[in-house]
Amino acid sequence: MHTQKTLFPGVVDRTVSSEEENLKEAVMEETDGKGADVIYVCAPSKEAQESALELIANRGRINFFGGLPKDNCIAKINSNEIHYKEIFISGASSSKPVDNKKALQLLDQRVIDPDKIITDVFPLDSIHKGFDVLEEGKCIKVVIKP
Repeated sequence: MHTQKTLFPGVVDRTVSSEEENLKEAVMEETDGKGADVIYVCAPSKEAQESALELIANRGRINFFGGLPKDNCIAKINSNEIHYKEIFISGASSSKPVDNKKALQLLDQRVIDPDKIITDVFPLDSIHKGFDVLEEGKCIKVVIKP
């Protein structure tokens, strides 16, 4: 989970590991108790989707970019949170080439610091170790270098 304090889109000021810190406390601390204005859930995790409703501010926006497995796709959503907080929830399942190009430019210009989101890098001959780290869920992004 990344929080953003500045007015400049794409700038990450703080990275929160929910294994090391209480995520809700960290978000509320960063937002003066209001909650996040925008949350992107980019992981195939029911827990992440469910907790997004607890972390979002009134009239906030949530986007589910990470789909859930077909055989386990039902998340418990508190509809009162949506109603009383007037939350907007949307979904997205793909991106356009122009979006990918812009994301790569932001990484290349270090507007987005890849060191804060790429937690592990493995050579191609250690790809199995990369998958093990992914399956353990102790990472943000894993890169396999050919």
